[in-house]
Amino acid sequence: MKIEAIFRRRAQVAESVIELNSELVDKLSKISGFFSGNYFDGMETFDPGEGESASTNLSPCLMPGMSGGVIFASRIPGVVSDRATSDDSLGLKIDLERIDFLRFSSVVFPEIVRAFGCYRSAVITDVNLYLDDYEEIVENSRSTTLDVDGRDGVFRFNPVNYFDDILCVRAFALSAAEVAARLRGHCKMVKELDEGVFFLAADRPIFGSESIELDRRVRGFLRL
Repeated sequence: MKIEAIFRRRAQVAESVIELNSELVDKLSKISGFFSGNYFDGMETFDPGEGESASTNLSPCLMPGMSGGVIFASRIPGVVSDRATSDDSLGLKIDLERIDFLRFSSVVFPEIVRAFGCYRSAVITDVNLYLDDYEEIVENSRSTTLDVDGRDGVFRFNPVNYFDDILCVRAFALSAAEVAARLRGHCKMVKELDEGVFFLAADRPIFGSESIELDRRVRGFLRL
């Protein structure tokens, strides 16, 4: 069984992508259980790109059972906006026959959040539902002019979630501390993390009706 993890950070105009990438890889390499024991400096492949964005292939560095990389958004002045189109993203595909779901979600995931400086992150186990949501997200974004599942809102809660304080205020009209307070006692793990909130809403992969029910329950706990 394969699942996905997505980590997103807000790109800043003044950042050097080359320096950012170097610092990121250094931080990621120190996370236990993320990079393989065979990793050596320069093993990752950084592509500065010829256009507006750059990328890094992390797959050669990762533990067996994981693959993925980073896409850095354009830093061109006038192009960077307060929307998810200006996010840097780190995406992973995870084979649960080789990677322990609970350990990755509770130990490795929050460390990647810290290293990448995320404003939102999630472990997505119901990939089909995630893809099915896309058209509705686009339609809602058009009708409201909000970045519905990006900088302004959360369309669906997943088994593992992280939101920073800015997103919590925009999406829920609650601070990250208030979100944490409302979820404590209802989730497997809740922790305030780097001016945000990390919570494990399920300790195993969920699909179909379970995914929909989890989203409904979390919204109820937050009184949304």
